[in-house]
Amino acid sequence: MSNVSFNVPSNDTIDCDDSETLSVLKAQSLLLATISSMFLVIGVPGNLLTIVVLNGRALKDNVFSIYLSSNSLFNIINLLTNCPRFFVQAAINRDLYFTNDAFCILFRLFALTVSTISSWHLIVITAARLMYVLERTKRFIQVYCYPIHVILAMCVIVTVIQVPIAYNWLRFEDEKGEAVLCYQTSQSSMVYIQIVFQTVIPAVGIISLNFWLLVMHQSSAFGLVKSASSSRVRQNLVNLLAMSSIQYLVSMLPMCIYFPNERHFFNLSEKLGKAKAQLTYSLTLLMIYSNNATNFVTYCFFGRRFRIEFLRIIRALTCTGLQSFNLDTPQTISPSITRPTVDYSSAETMTESKVDEATPKVHETRSSKALHSFIRNVRTNIKWIQTKSRTATVDYSSAETMTESKVDEATPKVHETRSSKALHSFIRNVHTNIKWIQTKSRTGKMEEMKACEATSRKVREGTSSKTRALQAFFRNLHTNIKGIQTKSQTATAAADLSNAVTTEEIKAQEAVPEVQEDIPKVQETS
Repeated sequence: MSNVSFNVPSNDTIDCDDSETLSVLKAQSLLLATISSMFLVIGVPGNLLTIVVLNGRALKDNVFSIYLSSNSLFNIINLLTNCPRFFVQAAINRDLYFTNDAFCILFRLFALTVSTISSWHLIVITAARLMYVLERTKRFIQVYCYPIHVILAMCVIVTVIQVPIAYNWLRFEDEKGEAVLCYQTSQSSMVYIQIVFQTVIPAVGIISLNFWLLVMHQSSAFGLVKSASSSRVRQNLVNLLAMSSIQYLVSMLPMCIYFPNERHFFNLSEKLGKAKAQLTYSLTLLMIYSNNATNFVTYCFFGRRFRIEFLRIIRALTCTGLQSFNLDTPQTISPSITRPTVDYSSAETMTESKVDEATPKVHETRSSKALHSFIRNVRTNIKWIQTKSRTATVDYSSAETMTESKVDEATPKVHETRSSKALHSFIRNVHTNIKWIQTKSRTGKMEEMKACEATSRKVREGTSSKTRALQAFFRNLHTNIKGIQTKSQTATAAADLSNAVTTEEIKAQEAVPEVQEDIPKVQETS
């Protein structure tokens, strides 16, 4: 389609006579070839495996699986587009250049667009998590924010913005009529626009949304259950958000600091300065691509469901555990499990932790609530598994299904496959676990009721003893009041009697003279 040349122009070739310059070029060749090879070996298979796991039957219906799959796809495109240039640079001791200006423009535009879309994928994933927590009904997400529509709109917007940036950023140099070189210069004003659009805005957005998401998760307004399990989940979420923010900042900051100030760090007029500047610029670019090669680990392997599905696929590929392994069945529950473990690595699982608590007559502890919720989830899974076992046919991708497909057609009775046996065995194990959990729950309830009754008895005994003491006190007080009243009445009667006696004495004393006056008269009369 276009001519691509890797010949080194004579006026831009670095003279290797200087030993220090030669050592820098050797270090550059070794580092660029080694690091870029590692990114391709780790990033491409890792992102491909991530896409396979996210599109498995257990995760394909998840909204965030589409975003994460798209992110992994653009990571692969970005690595395959930009990492090979470092092999060329290690071979010819200079950056990649083209002899066809049209192809150069298209390549640079494509490389910038893919890198920017990869950066904006992370902020879109973080915003989707936050929106999933905010939108209680999920109607807005399902109708207006469907992942495919959001991804297509993002690609169109980024491409439209990158066209003028790439066109105005490129410089062309005529190599004495031999070739027209197309390159990007650090002295263009487009450098700052590109850095702001590709790095600064996504970095600020990711950190702000992660902080908002963490604050909302810790807020009690969202009805999250406060328990030991939720504390572990919260700690895992803090680790995930901190890791994603730090990873993006560490990979993007070196380029933001170095490239606009390249001429201040090195003397570009000297051969040694050019060699050091070229090596530093390449290493900062590799820091950016390290995010594309490793961010699938942060955004996917922190999720419990992803790890389970990943281990299943690994077991299927290695052909181990074929009799007990099936991609359609959930994980077998061990009898040693005492409480359910929930995956809060995404905003969806954070929203699922918002339980609707009724007002029970008997007070239940948080552990019993978690047990009941776990039992309901397990029963739902059992119904789903039973439906699958009744309706599903032999449709498996492992070597086990190839063996199970060889059945005896002459047998009139229905022959059960190993997968259905595994399903029935799983159902029996789950029923056993449910009975064990229910027994534990009932035992816990009985112990709790006994403790409540003992506490009530103590309260009643304490209350009755206080009541008896108060009653005795009031009886004594009433007796004392009666005694006081009796004494008061006696004292009043004595006072009245004394007053009456005194009055009679006064009257008697007043009558004495009159009697004395009447005595002579009586004597005379007698």
